[in-house]
Amino acid sequence: MFTVAMALMQPFLAVQLRRGGSAALGGVALIATLAALILTAVITDGLSIDGAGTWIAASVIVWVAALLAAFILPFLGLKKYLEERRA
Repeated sequence: MFTVAMALMQPFLAVQLRRGGSAALGGVALIATLAALILTAVITDGLSIDGAGTWIAASVIVWVAALLAAFILPFLGLKKYLEERRA
C-alpha cells in the first residue's frame, strides 16, 4: 500500500507544487513520503504511528532509506554487470 501511495503521490505533488511556484518543490520526496505514510496508516490496520515527532522521524527515516537505496542499488547492479562483461 505504501509503495503504491508513494508512486502516485510523488509525481502528483511535483506537478502541483511546480504549478503553484512553491518553495517546497525541493522537498517533494519528503512530503510525498509523509503523505504516503499517512494514507497507509489510514487505509490499513498494519501501520500505527503516534505523535507528531514520531511521524516526522518516520518520514525522514523512510526518505533517507529510499535515497540511499536509489544511490547504492544501481551501483551494485552496475558492478555486477561490469564483472560479468569482463569474464
